[in-house]
Amino acid sequence: MKILKKIFLVIFFNFLLIALLLFICDIFIYKELKKEYNKNGPKEFSASEFKYLTKPNYCIDFETYFDGTDNIFKGRKPDGTEYKTNNPIVIFGCSYALGQFLNYNQTFSHKLAHILKRPVYNRAISARGLAHMYWQTEDESFYKNVPPSDTVIYVMIDDHYTRMMVSFLNTLDLFRLRHYFIINNKLVADELKNPLLNALKSSYTIKFLNLKYAQNFINNQQNSDKLTNMALIYFVETRNQLEKKWNKKIKFIVFLYEDKKISYKEELTRKLKENNFTVISTEDLTNDNLNEIKYKIPNNYHPTETAWDMLTPKFVEKVFND
Repeated sequence: MKILKKIFLVIFFNFLLIALLLFICDIFIYKELKKEYNKNGPKEFSASEFKYLTKPNYCIDFETYFDGTDNIFKGRKPDGTEYKTNNPIVIFGCSYALGQFLNYNQTFSHKLAHILKRPVYNRAISARGLAHMYWQTEDESFYKNVPPSDTVIYVMIDDHYTRMMVSFLNTLDLFRLRHYFIINNKLVADELKNPLLNALKSSYTIKFLNLKYAQNFINNQQNSDKLTNMALIYFVETRNQLEKKWNKKIKFIVFLYEDKKISYKEELTRKLKENNFTVISTEDLTNDNLNEIKYKIPNNYHPTETAWDMLTPKFVEKVFND
């Protein structure tokens, strides 16, 4: 009995020591990250809130997020609903597809709707990616608000590889990214129901280490096969889910927006095409450098209306008129 008591005390005090060290590291890393975060001027960011430890929170409530208003904090409203057709288009992606910093009529979805004269449902979510695309197709509210479509477009950027691997938006907030484990080529939801594990994952130190690990993993060419396989599973499972719910075949287009070099573009493109996805990149549409100032929001990296004015007609011609 005394031996068990000693073992318990050793484990308990080691746990306290680790918790203390983690707390000290958190303070240091928090200050350094905040300094870096505010380098270009003070910004607001989310502080720790205990509710995140006991409630799975992904910053999105699909019952209220896409509320039909033109508000980038509540999702874009559908475009082209005045066109009476049974062939709507659905767009997924992040802030690029959403049209961050743009007005409603300056976005890719708006321009696409009025060139094709078809309704377009923009279901992109800022700072999210593949997991939030799939998550929507699991949610019944999606099917209440989005009619069956025969065309789906996913606008992909480099950052989506990182977001696919980590469960937090960044190291300075507690906004969680939707996260899935891949088991036997199937997506299994990370439910985030364990308060102790959530508290550990919420540590700035742990988040920082996870992010660095993900970034190093993605920047290692040797991991290209694993990364592209992971991305492929999200696309295949999303298409399967949509076709099952809508009881129809859909044309699924992956649009690679190459303002940076899309990591593993050739390998991902090959795998997607082998699985009957249509793949188009901005490089296929133009020789222009999308990092030119006219194509970038000032002091930012998001596409301008000029970028979408140039790309959208070319996209339509390449994808819909070939």
